[in-house]
Amino acid sequence: MNVYEWYIFTEALIGAYLLLALYARNKGILERYHLALYGPFIMWKTEKGKALLERMAEKDRFWKWYGDVSIAITVFAMVAMMVLLLWSAVYVMSLPADRSPEPKHIIGLPGINPVIPLWYGIMALAVAIVIHEGAHGILSLVGKLKIKSLGLLFFIVPVGAFVEPDEEALKEAKPRVRDRMAAVGPATNILFAILCAAIFSHVFMAAVTPVEEGILITGIVEDSPADDAGLKAGMILLNISGDRLGIPLGDFRVRNYDDFHDFMEFTEPGDNVSLYVWYEGEKQWINATLADRYDYTKLDEDRDNGYIGIYLMGVSTVELKEVLHHPIASADDFGELRNNMINYAIVPPFSGLVPFHEPITDVYEPSGPIAETSEPMFWLLANVFYWLFWLNLMVGISNALPAVPFDGSYIFHDGATAFFTKLGWKKERTERAVGRSLLFISLLVFFLVIWQVLGPRVAAGFQ
Repeated sequence: MNVYEWYIFTEALIGAYLLLALYARNKGILERYHLALYGPFIMWKTEKGKALLERMAEKDRFWKWYGDVSIAITVFAMVAMMVLLLWSAVYVMSLPADRSPEPKHIIGLPGINPVIPLWYGIMALAVAIVIHEGAHGILSLVGKLKIKSLGLLFFIVPVGAFVEPDEEALKEAKPRVRDRMAAVGPATNILFAILCAAIFSHVFMAAVTPVEEGILITGIVEDSPADDAGLKAGMILLNISGDRLGIPLGDFRVRNYDDFHDFMEFTEPGDNVSLYVWYEGEKQWINATLADRYDYTKLDEDRDNGYIGIYLMGVSTVELKEVLHHPIASADDFGELRNNMINYAIVPPFSGLVPFHEPITDVYEPSGPIAETSEPMFWLLANVFYWLFWLNLMVGISNALPAVPFDGSYIFHDGATAFFTKLGWKKERTERAVGRSLLFISLLVFFLVIWQVLGPRVAAGFQ
């Protein structure tokens, strides 16, 4: 399904949902089940669950301490996300337009974002929402803020939950009370993500062994020499050799990305190459004739350079296993740590490695009690914990952003208020400055997110 077909399908699905929701409202079906339309969303309000939150909030000393820790975690995530967005705004300018993110990639909903698998995504998002809003509810009660209702928001699938505190009480609350309540949601998601990552890494990835040491092919460029030759995503590249008009170009054992890069650096269009690959338990040689890289990138510096058209994992199968097992301990410096974090949290879902599936599951052999009982169950549970990690992390760091309507906006608001007050500004001037600052940062965040899609296309227009 190409991008236009995807948009048509999505719009048709949303249109059908809205018509069905309006019909259900007009027929009184929503009201019968305590549901209501809230814009395009279906809202379910309930009193159920409040008693549980009240019992949990009785440990107020612990929750106040946890709220203070949450403020520190959320502020750190807020700064880190702003730095990441600013860095990404520059980085995406170097991406070819055909490899730039599409609008659906910045919408974190399963069924719309193709990176997020539907059922794993719904499960992980539901867990993320429950613990996020549950934490808000507990800290609201600890801060003596009245909870008017609890509920869920639906837009085709569950997309949110809410704890509705009394707005007037929230405005009148002390900044520390309000900030604890706001920060605890993102922080709880982040801490839960770390827990799930630890289980994924030290239970599941500790129990797998790669079948071969090489570089995993993660994608094939359409109509490229690799595509014509029959190379496929999921193959492990073990060896590469070639010749130019019968003159050998060398024979390289590919144990890391540099081995492949060193070979390709000296190739030209028309060179014949042979790739020795592992796929579905068998090894075979595949021959291809290189094209001109310029024909695919349209960059002058790529003219007369050999091009085959494969996307490779940045690390070998052995290194990938080590990164997924020890993402922090395996890094020798900050640069390696950054690359490990990218290979842990970004590359697997965007390259189609996670959820683990065939032939990816053929690349690694699992062991241990779970695998001995049921190998499919091993990979299912590995996928569950990875997506619990991934979506909780995304929900946590997104809500830490200092922009309306995210939780970070409360912390930014109160921090800016304290800053301008210390400057000796009067209340009205402070409120005006804080409001303008929050508007500016909200618009900046929105622009930086949209720029991930527009940046490469704008840059391509000037080339």
